[in-house]
Amino acid sequence: MGVPIAVCALLLRSPIKSSRPRASFTLAFILGAVGTLLGSFIAAKCTAVPRSIAWKLAAVFCATYIGGTVNFTATASAVNLSSEILSAALCADMVLMAIYFCVLFLIARLVPTEKQNDKHPKLSTNFDQNDETNEEIGEEKNDLLSFGTVLCVSSVVCCIGSLFEWISGGLILFASGFSLILVFFSDLFLSKFPRFAKPALNFRHWCDVLSEFIMLLFFISLGSSSNFQYLLQSSPGIILFGFIVLLIHALVMAIGGYVFRIPLRELLIASNANVGGSAVST
Repeated sequence: MGVPIAVCALLLRSPIKSSRPRASFTLAFILGAVGTLLGSFIAAKCTAVPRSIAWKLAAVFCATYIGGTVNFTATASAVNLSSEILSAALCADMVLMAIYFCVLFLIARLVPTEKQNDKHPKLSTNFDQNDETNEEIGEEKNDLLSFGTVLCVSSVVCCIGSLFEWISGGLILFASGFSLILVFFSDLFLSKFPRFAKPALNFRHWCDVLSEFIMLLFFISLGSSSNFQYLLQSSPGIILFGFIVLLIHALVMAIGGYVFRIPLRELLIASNANVGGSAVST
């Protein structure tokens, strides 16, 4: 339940209207998904992994590189992947993702930042200087209350989303259910009541804190359960499997980005969202 709460808090940090995806972002993400799908198929055919395991690894790596590590465990459970192979594959996934993210971040540092559009000024997290003194007095008292508010709101939204899934018999997915709640909360509440602008800034700050804290715990738990010794001694083919999937993913994105003239920064963000999920890309 922790990761959905983290994603919910991450989405609550800004109104949905201000974060609607551009067409180029959507196209870049689709290219990444196609590259992952193609890479999983090629890896299953080209590596020396037994066929009885190859199709399961293809499903697992395809799922995790189209949406993040959260999909990894769910797909592994669906295909009944053995605990030893699961531990080795998860370890390989974490190592390959770390290396891939380092490459993405290095490329991102070489890309010049875009100038900000005056029509969409950056939202400042600093209040007026006249209000700073009064806010600092009650800052320590409000911190715990704000954090608790974010945690409660995120938990309630996730519970309502799971209720949507239960009522619809799975026709409305869990993520889709609480996304509808987020649209209502962000657009109709925060955007329609300007007097809540300053409290909303504080609320969004603690949304970041909560989401980052839970996601760090999630990655720590994944890393602590990885079997590095088994990976290096018994399953070097799994590393090659994941490497091929990531390589084809990157090649398809690079070629597709060149053909459709998608900016490099958008390709990097979309690739990050494919491999690591929405929380990591943000």
